[in-house]
Amino acid sequence: MTRGITPSVVLAYMAGIAVSFMLNRRFTFSGNEAARGWSRFIPFVAVALVGLVCTWLISLALRYGLPLTALIGKSSAPVAFAAATVLASLITYPLNALFVFGRKSSATSATRATVATSRAGRA
Repeated sequence: MTRGITPSVVLAYMAGIAVSFMLNRRFTFSGNEAARGWSRFIPFVAVALVGLVCTWLISLALRYGLPLTALIGKSSAPVAFAAATVLASLITYPLNALFVFGRKSSATSATRATVATSRAGRA
C-alpha cells in the first residue's frame, strides 16, 4: 500500500468539496439569494482548505497531545480524525455563513453557540 497523497485522494477531496458546495447551497443556505450561483465556489474552497488545515492540526493535537494510543491503541488515529472533523465543522460553518453565503446572523449565532459550549465545558 502506498503512503502519502495519491491522485485518487486529491480527486476524491475535489469531488467532495464540489458535492459539499452543492448540498450546502441547496439545503443549509437555501434561503439566501447569494447562494444560488457558482460565484461563491472559490470562497467555499478557501473555507474548505481552512477546514482541512484545522482538521489536520486538531487531529495531530488530539492524537499526540493526549495519550490516545495508550488509551485505545490502534484506533487512536481514526478516533482523533473523527473528533477533529467534528470540531473543525464548528469553525467552518460560521466561516461559510459569514464569508461564503453571507448570512451574518447564522455566523453570529453559530459562533455564540460554540463559545457557550466551550465555556460550559470549562465550568
